[in-house]
Amino acid sequence: MDGEQVPLLHTSSGGGNEAKHTQRTIYVLSVGFLVVFLAYNSLQNYVTSLLPGNLGSTSLAVLYISVTVTCFVAPKVVASLGEKWTMVLGAACYLVYMISTIWAIKEVVLAAAVVIGFGASVLWIAMGSYVTRASHPARLGHNNSIFWLIFQLSNVLGNLGAYYLFDNAGSKNLFIGFSGACALGTIVLCFVTPVRKLTFQYSQDNEAEGENQEEEATHGACAWLNSMWVDIKETVRVLCTNEMLALAYIFAFVGLELAFWAGEFTQLLEPRSIGIVLTFAGVGEFVGSIICTRLTDKIGYYLMFVLIIFFGGALGICVILKDYPHLVTATWQDAPVLAFVAAFCFGLSDSIVNTQCYSLLGKLSTGKVMVRTFTVFNIHQNIGSAVGFYYSQPLPLHGPNGTLSQIWVLLFFLLVGTILFIRVDIKYGQPRVKARKALQEEKQQVASRTFVQSEE
Repeated sequence: MDGEQVPLLHTSSGGGNEAKHTQRTIYVLSVGFLVVFLAYNSLQNYVTSLLPGNLGSTSLAVLYISVTVTCFVAPKVVASLGEKWTMVLGAACYLVYMISTIWAIKEVVLAAAVVIGFGASVLWIAMGSYVTRASHPARLGHNNSIFWLIFQLSNVLGNLGAYYLFDNAGSKNLFIGFSGACALGTIVLCFVTPVRKLTFQYSQDNEAEGENQEEEATHGACAWLNSMWVDIKETVRVLCTNEMLALAYIFAFVGLELAFWAGEFTQLLEPRSIGIVLTFAGVGEFVGSIICTRLTDKIGYYLMFVLIIFFGGALGICVILKDYPHLVTATWQDAPVLAFVAAFCFGLSDSIVNTQCYSLLGKLSTGKVMVRTFTVFNIHQNIGSAVGFYYSQPLPLHGPNGTLSQIWVLLFFLLVGTILFIRVDIKYGQPRVKARKALQEEKQQVASRTFVQSEE
């Protein structure tokens, strides 16, 4: 990733107020995502069980295929609309899919799955770019962890609400409630402060983007399409770098593990108990975010070993629930107690791996290259999710014909991905952070000397 721009520190006297403003808008962003995804994450956990036939799993596979394809144009959308309005557009696409599940007409649901796929690709790339550009490099891990800390409450609140709503109002009203919550979250995202008004930290990038947008406006649609084609080629170039190829395993694991515990694990449970069990996944994600908030910038990749322990434990419990149900005697709310433990471990693992991936991507790049690295992450992640939701049909864990194939695939990608993740962090991530900090300190010293000389 040669030629990337190094972020410039804002050295004006208003830096303290700017830091507070940055923190406030990170909270607004987090709350917006919290409300949108307390609806979507809970809905995703139910559609594989409640939609007729295999429509739930099929629509989720289509969704993630759509994300993978549209990821290539997402950087151009982010550059054209800006992070804020791209996130609003993406959230609105989620709303389209949720509304389609109310009546569950197959053709409509599948078409809406394509729409939400586009929305997901631009939403998450814009989010990663926004948090990184708004954060001082020394606070990047902290701000990512703050986002995930608040965001992960979505699984607690969403699944708990879904449990009581489904029990008392039925599936149709459940999907209506999800749609209403998503609409509210979309409105909240409208109050996020645009990056260009928030900080001068990436002023060179902002100026360059402004010049590019003016040029495209002057030359019309042809220039816009040509620029998009250039972005696609540059994204492919980033995808083929040594860092991204090495990280492909852990990125794919993020998608595979999500598909497993949102689609396959829930089918080991009674539909009535899905919400209450996955509430504990939300608790695990919340606890994981607290851990990451305190430790990501201090111990870095060592958290990946915690991921292996807890995710491996969750998979072991799934094997017990499938092959040794006679050993599971303790139950609560019509579900095995071990299922609650597994859900907690899945949630904790998901929080750790997402926080670590976003934090490492922030270390590796800045500017336009940064947006493309988040694009590559989304491509691999969503290929993993699409494959996970698809192969769960011919190779299910649940049922009389269930196999352990998914367990072995997950373990392979987890172990190989963790080894390569640590290697990339040591070889590329940490040296680049040190280089940026050294350059920033040098710029601050020059600015201080200039200020002192002007005073004299």
